[in-house]
Amino acid sequence: MSTEEDLYGDLDTSTSALEKKEALDLKTQVEKENARLRDELAQLQEQNRQLGAANKQLEANISTLFATAQLELSRKDKEIQRLRAACVCSSSSRSARSLPSNAHRINCWLFVRTNSSPSLLVSLTKRARGDSLDMYVDMKVLR
Repeated sequence: MSTEEDLYGDLDTSTSALEKKEALDLKTQVEKENARLRDELAQLQEQNRQLGAANKQLEANISTLFATAQLELSRKDKEIQRLRAACVCSSSSRSARSLPSNAHRINCWLFVRTNSSPSLLVSLTKRARGDSLDMYVDMKVLR
């Protein structure tokens, strides 16, 4: 009998063998899911980093664009003043007449297009009425 006991001694005859197999299968499944989620997390973190960098670049571009638009408006204001002075000089001998109403309105349209984002249309409008000056900024995303 001792030979038979030795022959079958390493067999697990308890009912916990099935539970162990189920636990191992569950552990394997959870490890695979964990690895998949870690990969997905790494991809999302990389995407977040790229979007953050693109956002910073767009912010810098908008700031530069706005500064350029303001300089262009200033340049056009000086040109209007020059034209008004020339108009006053040329009309001093004739009856005084004013510039057309559209000469008091300055529009500056700036169009920005990047490879990674929709186009952006920025409109700066400056209206001069007497001594007051109104400035409007309108930004539209073009898809």
